[in-house]
Amino acid sequence: MKNYLIPSLLLFFFLLQNSLLAQLSADEVVRENYLISIKKHGEQNSEYQYLNGEEAQSFNIEKYIADNIQHSNFIISGKKISYGKTIKIEFDSKNISVQDDCNQLCKSIVTVSKVPVFGLTVSAMDDLQGVLVETVYEGSSAEFAGIQPGDMITFVEDSIIQSGCDLLESIGEVEVGEVLDVFIEEEGSQKILPLIIGYKIQEIVTYDYCCNSELNVEVSDEKIGNEFSVFPNPTDGITQLKFQSGERTDLNISLTDVAGHQIYKSEVKDFNGFYNEVLDLTNYAAGLYFVQIIQGEQVWTEKIVLQNIK
Repeated sequence: MKNYLIPSLLLFFFLLQNSLLAQLSADEVVRENYLISIKKHGEQNSEYQYLNGEEAQSFNIEKYIADNIQHSNFIISGKKISYGKTIKIEFDSKNISVQDDCNQLCKSIVTVSKVPVFGLTVSAMDDLQGVLVETVYEGSSAEFAGIQPGDMITFVEDSIIQSGCDLLESIGEVEVGEVLDVFIEEEGSQKILPLIIGYKIQEIVTYDYCCNSELNVEVSDEKIGNEFSVFPNPTDGITQLKFQSGERTDLNISLTDVAGHQIYKSEVKDFNGFYNEVLDLTNYAAGLYFVQIIQGEQVWTEKIVLQNIK
């Protein structure tokens, strides 16, 4: 029987019990691609370019925008998929205004959401009688439910599963944390495994000029040109960090609980003056946390209030 492997990257999941460090450090990119539509001013036709693989990995979005914004209209759409996060790029040059006194572009997060996932990859069967489980990721909801490579999934609840697309559609309207019955065909018999739906983070981002960005927050160190914000705060789990500095030296970022235990740390190399990232605290107990940014001898600290919504 011939199997056709269907990569199901959106099915990857770090179980709700995973640590914050595991979720936030899972940034190894496994797939990246971009589609560019560009029409030079005064011309009738658009040109299209598709970047995949090494071309996509080496593509510098900020430089491309800076090089073309003066003489062309263009749209950049793309996706950067890692094990813990999917970043969707949606940039339209018509939505950005050229600034004479600013040539610094930076990422702007438009929305952040949780995408429900299982935590496995599958291949379709020639007889369309189910999908064969190829890979079960360690720490995923699929592993926690007891699904193993070689199992054949035939139903999820009352949905017939004949392909990886069917599996994705079966959780299209499902909330993270819900329990679904997964039907496994095993040597002529059938068993039902309850599976808790997990999630991965999905960001939709664009790019904008940020030289004169102002963050209306209380800054812990009153220095001109250095601004640090956490939003939303209080948060029910997902919050966004924004940091601006006139210095271009590396950043060290850490997160500690109220007892002083460090639960996350990260280093930003080649810092360009603007930092804009998402922290996921969903799996941690409600309470007070402290996020700290260190740049050289300067230190900025903000409190994060995590609300319990469970």
